[in-house]
Amino acid sequence: VIRRELRLAEGDRFSLTALNKSRRNLRNTLYFKDVDLKTRRTDENGKVDIDVIVEERETGTLSFGAGYSSEERLLFTGSVSQENLFGTGRKVYLNAYLSSKTHEFDFSFIEPYLSDMDLSLGLSLFNYTKYFDTYDYRKNGGGLSLLRPLKEDMKGGMRYRFERIKVLHIAERASRYIKEQEGVRTTSSITLSFVNDTIDDKMNPSSGSYAQARLELAGGPFGGDNYFVKPILTYGRYFPLKFMGSSLFAKGEVGSVSPFGGKKVPIYERFFVGGMDTVRGFKYGMAGKKDEEGEAIGNEAELFFNFEWIFPIYKPQGLKGVVFYDTGCGFDSTKEFDLRHGAGLGIRWFSPIGPLRLELGFNLSPKRGEKRSVFDFTIGTKY
Repeated sequence: VIRRELRLAEGDRFSLTALNKSRRNLRNTLYFKDVDLKTRRTDENGKVDIDVIVEERETGTLSFGAGYSSEERLLFTGSVSQENLFGTGRKVYLNAYLSSKTHEFDFSFIEPYLSDMDLSLGLSLFNYTKYFDTYDYRKNGGGLSLLRPLKEDMKGGMRYRFERIKVLHIAERASRYIKEQEGVRTTSSITLSFVNDTIDDKMNPSSGSYAQARLELAGGPFGGDNYFVKPILTYGRYFPLKFMGSSLFAKGEVGSVSPFGGKKVPIYERFFVGGMDTVRGFKYGMAGKKDEEGEAIGNEAELFFNFEWIFPIYKPQGLKGVVFYDTGCGFDSTKEFDLRHGAGLGIRWFSPIGPLRLELGFNLSPKRGEKRSVFDFTIGTKY
């Protein structure tokens, strides 16, 4: 596992850049608490030895938790994971998330070094139920993905997914658009992606950038009931500051989805702007289109930006504070383009079960019927 991540081999010309990239690669495997690469002179003229010093961390976890958010109310989580199965680097995850709004169960397996082809293989299975005010939907399915390095810091990937989705429990007062979604449909798609990642530390980032381009094609030659094309561009960058050991983070994302073959875009493939991962200070999807009942129904295009100042609160435990400003919206045409704005503060903690985010967002220009603040909780990386 260690040798595969090193960018220097015996007999290579020494490079400080390659040494630093090797250190970053080892750190980002998430197998080690601490990573240090030291050089020392040898008796042979012009040659150095490199000592790789690592402290392994516990890669297997069993965890349970509970929390609360304005959107999900009381929530419970549980997970079983092994991120270095039998010392091979293989990863296995089993997760559960239960709240009044969401029931989610998923399994994933990652083989990071598939044979000698320099490919990583991913397999996922899931069952997901989302409860809205005027309807519910359930989906289950899985995905198969391949990822290959193209050059240093850049990877190309392809993913196939198949989902069976059922929209049900539609209220009498629901809008005509939501009533049209009732029934069972399938999505069969291929997604091509390119990623350039120079983030210094995935669990505790402070510098570097992340850029991703994705293009998903559903239906047509791949079958299924839903036919659409969905391109998405994402870019995020961390800027380290000398002040307090803090950093700035900026992220932007733009995406669209277009149907073809005489089909319509189903509600669960539209963009829902508003919430923890888009524009904070708004409930899920509420910075986009709503029907006459006030239910978020998503849009065929999205644009949003996040800006954060991240600062340490208690370094030994990885506790950080964040002050943020978000702007963005969902829209179907330029006439509907209406940027919404949110700001707030939060806490980030690198907990034993992963990065924990607690954030309170304020709607800076609330419209009639909108909440002025939203509290959110999640576990996972930011970018």
